[in-house]
Amino acid sequence: MIYMLKSKLYIQKTALIIILFICTFLILDYYQIKILKVVTSSMEPTIKKGSIVLIRKENIFKTGDVASYRTSQNNNVITHRITKISKLQDKYYFYFKGDSNETPDPNPISDSEIIGKYFFSIPFLGDVSNYLKGSKFLFILLSLFSGLFSGKLFKNFISS
Repeated sequence: MIYMLKSKLYIQKTALIIILFICTFLILDYYQIKILKVVTSSMEPTIKKGSIVLIRKENIFKTGDVASYRTSQNNNVITHRITKISKLQDKYYFYFKGDSNETPDPNPISDSEIIGKYFFSIPFLGDVSNYLKGSKFLFILLSLFSGLFSGKLFKNFISS
């Protein structure tokens, strides 16, 4: 009897974990939040190398904001601080610089190249994610693990 109660509790906990992960990813998608890994120390001490940063889609930026943009040359994503904003005709251009860099980024960035505004970081979590290649992979991996774990518990529950 006690074993059956423990099995039911494990199944409930596993289901709750799966639901929490699904809800987390749905919330991130709904609010257009992207998870990025910091691979250089250009924003230290504000954002440490190896951190995970959360970027939210925004349309309004000001000087001093930290934002991420995609480079047109090699499609890399860079997260730096906006140092200057200019307007040419109906288009805004942003100038960026890493906090620990000596020089600003070489090219102005158009508003269409900006992915979003930085709002939160988790230090060193990006180093852990070197083994995982993106949030979708992590979600699939955790779902598979939870499913296998639940299946094993269910099998034990049925056979007892």
